[in-house]
Amino acid sequence: MKRLEEYLIGKNAPDAAEKSRIMLAFMALVLEKNESINLTSIKEPELFIEKHLIDSSACYGWPEIEEAEIIADMGTGAGFPGVPLAILYPEKDFTLIDSLGKRTEFLKEALPEIGIKNIRLIKSRAEDAGRDEVLREKFDLCLSRAVGNLSVLSEYCLPLIKPGAFFYAWKTEGAASEIEESLQARLLLGAGPEVIVRPFIKYDKTKHDKTDTEDSNINANELTESIDATKSTDQVREAISTESTESELSAGKNIYQHNMIIIQKERHTPDTYPRRAGVPSRIPL
Repeated sequence: MKRLEEYLIGKNAPDAAEKSRIMLAFMALVLEKNESINLTSIKEPELFIEKHLIDSSACYGWPEIEEAEIIADMGTGAGFPGVPLAILYPEKDFTLIDSLGKRTEFLKEALPEIGIKNIRLIKSRAEDAGRDEVLREKFDLCLSRAVGNLSVLSEYCLPLIKPGAFFYAWKTEGAASEIEESLQARLLLGAGPEVIVRPFIKYDKTKHDKTDTEDSNINANELTESIDATKSTDQVREAISTESTESELSAGKNIYQHNMIIIQKERHTPDTYPRRAGVPSRIPL
């Protein structure tokens, strides 16, 4: 369990020991509740720490989240990445959105137990949230670790943020093709053609240990590369595949790499987006 505390110390998080204790208490609540309702497929504590708590905390200290004051977590599930980040940033306001009531009800019960007061919970479909006047274009940053291609996630998340604000999408090695394929969607929704790609983590799934790409030892600006999505997919893939080659992946080298796809919104999202519930996932832009 020291792994988490050491990671937070490496990230220069203040009160790392106390924040680690609160995150581990939250983990215990998730795993306990997971016995009665399905919150996560990850049940082994050490892997939970790596794939939920550390993975959610990876963006701590990055410029976009440092400058944000009001943050949304779309498709939060059991509370990731929103809860760990709310623990790390008690001075910021977080809104966690999920369509399943059993998840938001769990969080409503769990958060007071660990003393979290800077989170608002909303049960809503993503499409409805994006049209809600209380939520639409109100956020400085939107986060999402939810499963879905980048075109769909952009339609869910970009309507929530203000022009000039950012969207963080946690993505694995498949990000290269998604960046190119989502170009039209991003342009329609108010973003520009370029995205920032920030590789930040690499695991050996057979060991559950992090390898030598620990972002806490590297300046975030050194990890940042602007990618023009009008490039070919091969050019985009070459730009972001700094930690494992395609041949290594196809050979089954047990590599699990995360890239943060960072999209900045430039203009207001047209009123026609997001489209009605179910349409974005069925017919991506």
